Amino acid sequence: MAGLAAVATLCLLLIVRSAASFGTKRSLGIAWSIATIITTIGLDVAYPRVQRSTAVSNITRLGGSVTQNAEGAISIDLAESSCDDVALKRLLPKMKYFGNLAELRLNKTAITDASLDAIGKAFQEPNSLKRLDTTDSKASAGGVQKLKRTLGQVEVLP
Repeated sequence: MAGLAAVATLCLLLIVRSAASFGTKRSLGIAWSIATIITTIGLDVAYPRVQRSTAVSNITRLGGSVTQNAEGAISIDLAESSCDDVALKRLLPKMKYFGNLAELRLNKTAITDASLDAIGKAFQEPNSLKRLDTTDSKASAGGVQKLKRTLGQVEVLP
């Protein structure tokens, strides 16, 4: 967005400082305004789609999958995948672009309490997450209990 703002400002300055007539400047200014608004709206719509697509690619690369049921609820299954703390921390910011994420399966992964803390921070705001499975992961029982307290509305399976 910063790049768009810089280019838009530069274009506007070029229009204002040009030797063109007032009518030409006005026409160029109107065209500039319309182009800037359309570009901003396009980026606002496209950015979440790109983030979701990147997340799905990362999940697939780790050996997981993303599914959506008939009601539109999304499930991310990383069970028995190569997901670890580093991979999950990279993935968590992109998960907010899944509007109806209902389930996250992390059973039999290498995640630790550090990942549980990151999950707690990422999903602390009211969201659609209903179920989180950490069964047979490297997370401790204490870390799971702390996460259960943090995410009271989410069913956390040890």
